[in-house]
Amino acid sequence: MKVVLYRRFGGFHYPEKFCKQYNVEPYDWVNYDEDDEYRFHDTLINWVEENPQDSEGLCVVDIPDDVTDWQIHDYDGLESILCVINGKIVWL
Repeated sequence: MKVVLYRRFGGFHYPEKFCKQYNVEPYDWVNYDEDDEYRFHDTLINWVEENPQDSEGLCVVDIPDDVTDWQIHDYDGLESILCVINGKIVWL
């Protein structure tokens, strides 16, 4: 499963070029909850993968199939995945 994370300090937002291309506001759909659909939206995932130089801190992380539990960890806007694989806690 792929998920979009923000890998800089600050906060999740849509990149300017993405907003112009898809006519959305920088914070549309965003309320900082890891269950929100925007993180899993194929359009955003594909755009970030195809435009890493314009992603403004967004990246796509692939959560392995053998993960039994996971959550997004946020430290001042810098996001990572904390998950359980084979009974062990792992950071992605």
